[in-house]
Amino acid sequence: MIFREEYSLFLFSPSNRLRKYCIRIADHPYFDYVVLIFISLNCITLAMERPKIPPHSREREFLNGANFVFTIIFGCEMLIKVIAKGLFYGKNAYFHNGWNIMDGSLVGISLFDIFLSFFAQRSPRIFGILRLVVQTLLSSLRPIGNIVLICCTFFIIFGILGVQALMSLFVLSSKDGWVNIMYTGLDAVGVDQQPIENYNEWRLLYFISFLLLVAFFVLNMFVGVVVENFHRCRQVQEQEEKAFRAMKRAEKMEKRRKKMREPPYFIGYGRIRLYIHRVVTGKYFDLVIALVIGLNVITMSLEHYLMPSTLTIFLSVNSTSQNENDF
Repeated sequence: MIFREEYSLFLFSPSNRLRKYCIRIADHPYFDYVVLIFISLNCITLAMERPKIPPHSREREFLNGANFVFTIIFGCEMLIKVIAKGLFYGKNAYFHNGWNIMDGSLVGISLFDIFLSFFAQRSPRIFGILRLVVQTLLSSLRPIGNIVLICCTFFIIFGILGVQALMSLFVLSSKDGWVNIMYTGLDAVGVDQQPIENYNEWRLLYFISFLLLVAFFVLNMFVGVVVENFHRCRQVQEQEEKAFRAMKRAEKMEKRRKKMREPPYFIGYGRIRLYIHRVVTGKYFDLVIALVIGLNVITMSLEHYLMPSTLTIFLSVNSTSQNENDF
């Protein structure tokens, strides 16, 4: 990396056009003044923040939009300086200045906050599913603990009957290679004695009973408990979602009722102004205007070289009338 010490971000050489352009912007005498103006405007919007702003009010939307715009502006400022002078490496790298460290940290926090808000708005279903999974696992801890006690009891009993066979029982419970262990137990004769094929076939009951009780019954109870709690948590979540949707519908209906109870904005208009308002807001007004515009386009296309005098007079009169209509 020694031969790229003069490169910005190890990508932009000193002769790179983009880097030269960023250097020209960053070193411009008015660049810092413009940034200070935006910082002052951002301070004004931050001073307007207060806890009691309604979530969906115009003021809240304005402040959120201003925060987004200022974050993008300061992010562009940081990007220009980083491309021009480098991030960590270089004589005048961005993070070699204490003020730039503070500015970069604030920009990073603002971008992270915008990302979280955007992700929360765009992916509510993902968070809902994750919350459902966590609730399912937490609610399953108590019944799973009871199943663990039952499972340990069976393992201890069969381990004692099998004479220190606890490790082998773990392999049997996984049902992976259990046939070889079973045949080894059937062929066992004694300590330091050669095995005999099917020496004691009654031991088959030991292995089959363990597989039925533990591998197929007890271990599947873990899955059953988790699935049952998942369905129960899902029902609770669906009820909460229904209540939330009902509350949203009630809020929308209340807003509509308020709008219906409010008098129309033109209630205080005079007779002439009210008549003009009805004409302008009528369904045929826009059609008439579109027709006039179409006729104007047609008359403009009639103009050509060496026109007759009558056509010239007609087009001039038509142009004058069109200008009066536009006015």
